[in-house]
Formats: sequence, structure tokens, C-alpha cells
Amino acid sequence: TSAPCQGASKAGKFDPYHPLNQLMLNEPWFISQLKPTAFVFENVPGINQGKMKTLKAMLVNEIDQWLGDYNVFEIVLDANDYGVPQHRKRYLLIGVLKSLGVIPYVPEAVSFKPSVQDVIPEVEGLRFGYWDKHFRGASRPAPTVTKTESIKKVVNGEIIRLTIDDVLKLCGFPTDWKYTGTRNQVYQRAGNSIMPPFAEAIFKMLYSILQEAGVETCTREELEAITAETVPLSLNWVQNAIPEFQKAA
Repeated sequence: TSAPCQGASKAGKFDPYHPLNQLMLNEPWFISQLKPTAFVFENVPGINQGKMKTLKAMLVNEIDQWLGDYNVFEIVLDANDYGVPQHRKRYLLIGVLKSLGVIPYVPEAVSFKPSVQDVIPEVEGLRFGYWDKHFRGASRPAPTVTKTESIKKVVNGEIIRLTIDDVLKLCGFPTDWKYTGTRNQVYQRAGNSIMPPFAEAIFKMLYSILQEAGVETCTREELEAITAETVPLSLNWVQNAIPEFQKAA
């Protein structure tokens, strides 16, 4: 689950009482209704900082109320440690049913942490921030890629826009990834996504402990049947909730 982060993000409102935060606070209840074997809750690390600790305390109360059947593991991880060429820290709650007798753990980091230059060789560095005032050399990972065009590249001394292919490379998408929509739509989806190599590391860890617990794997057809049942429930709940909060975005 990954509720809107605008209320808790330093790049957004950073307000513990922002209306959009209610969607985050409802996630433990939502998980309790779906009753998955395991879950991953993802959001920005700002939830652990400064005045946002008020929101964190409210979230902990919701977890205690609705997720007592789960072993819940809390961690902040950086996607660069898992093969993504950008520094992107994310707050995670990973839960597994207590009845299985297994506990989530920190996924093993990769030995090689890619830089910008590893995926866009012609780039000398990146400009980012208001009026492109910050510069970071290409031998380092990129700053966090957001849903807006906040980063430009420097090639032969010239500051130019990233291409969509550049953005997807910085986010760790496969080189043969097929995308649709306008430039702004694709940029927004990439910036809002959980970076693929990061997600892969988390779910490999979950797969490993669920195998250890003897949980049976399902066929593609069974997975599609489960998805057909749970996704409409998720979408209906979100669609009913959004009208109340959309003006706050």
C-alpha cells in the first residue's frame, strides 16, 4: 500500500494534519479488511521527522488497533542500496501474519550502487532545485526523482531537460519498458513509483520467508482471480474517499 505522500513530504505540505494524511491513517484498517498473508506499507521518511512525529504517533495507534495479527517490521531504506541510481529514502512497514511464525528482515543490499553516469554515460552532472541552483556530479547517484521536472542534466556544459528514457533509467526501470501517455504523465508515474529494483529486493525477502513458513505459491490464474477480487475493492474504497480529499492535494 502506498497512500498519497503530499501531506508528509518535505517537498509537499509537511503538515501532520493535512487532509490527505487520512488516507495513510486508514491503511491499517484497509489491510485488516483484505487480510493478506503479508503486506508492505510505503511512504516518505518525513513521517519520522520533526512535527510529523505527531502523524507517526497516530499511525502507530491505527497499527496497534487493526494489525494485531501481524508481525510488523519498521525500517527506512535507501533505494540506491538496492541498485537504483538515485538516493531515495523510503519509510516501510512490512507485516507478516503472526500465525506463520516468521519475521520480516532488512533485504540484503547490493554490492554495486550505481551512479548517474552508469546509466546515462554522456552526462557530466545534474542540476536541480529552484532555478537549478544545485549541481551534483554524474559519478554520484541522482537526488530523489519527484513527479515534477525538478532535475536537468548537464551535457557538454549545457543544461538540458532529461528525456523520458533518462528518467526511467534513473528510476531503475528496465531498458525495454513500454510506457504510454504524455511526457508529464509518464514523468509523474515514474516519480511516484516504488523503484523496480527496490521493490524486487523487498519482495524477494518476503518470498523467502513465506517459503520458509510453508506458504503455498499460487498459479498465475489464481493470482489473477485474487486480483480480480481485491483490486476493485481497493479502487472502490479510494474512489469513495478521494472526493473528500481531492481539493487538499
